[in-house]
Amino acid sequence: YSQAAPLPLAPFRGFSGQAPSWYSSLSSQFDIALHYSITRFGLLVNHFVIYFVLFSDRLGRVDGYSTYRYNLVPFEEIRRFIIYRNYVSIEAFLLNLFGNLLVFFPIGFLVPIWRLEKTGCIRIIIYTFLFSLCIETLQLVTKVGVFDVDDLMMNTFGGLLGWISYCIIRFIYHKWKADYKKKEEKGKAEI
Repeated sequence: YSQAAPLPLAPFRGFSGQAPSWYSSLSSQFDIALHYSITRFGLLVNHFVIYFVLFSDRLGRVDGYSTYRYNLVPFEEIRRFIIYRNYVSIEAFLLNLFGNLLVFFPIGFLVPIWRLEKTGCIRIIIYTFLFSLCIETLQLVTKVGVFDVDDLMMNTFGGLLGWISYCIIRFIYHKWKADYKKKEEKGKAEI
């Protein structure tokens, strides 16, 4: 029986050059590979979000607008899309109402994995809001989209849903891991 060499630590170093706190608690090659894969997936999602909100031809982002467009009234666009859902395409309706949730969902899920410290609900809300605010501001300044307060709210809520999913999956994973360890110890004790 030969044990595989551990994966390199480099992909998990934070901006400080230190290994994240969770790295030392990883007990198997599987855990390390899983975190490495999630990190790579997160980078892909980040690129997708930037393309989606700034450069997507399908959303009319290439030509842009001749003036600055913005909505500062909360729930105005959401209400408009619900009222006129029969007059807009189902794709536009779903994209506006659920697209913002889905696009920022991975951010709420991945930030706790990337951070060196424990990440709580308030911190996720702040990070997601600030990231969304940057994107909405870029859309306004570059005139490729509309600065929309409803998007800020939906994006932030999407990040919060991602964080809740992360917490649920983490709880299930740790419970499964503890149960597996108990079964393994019980099996060794019987031998």
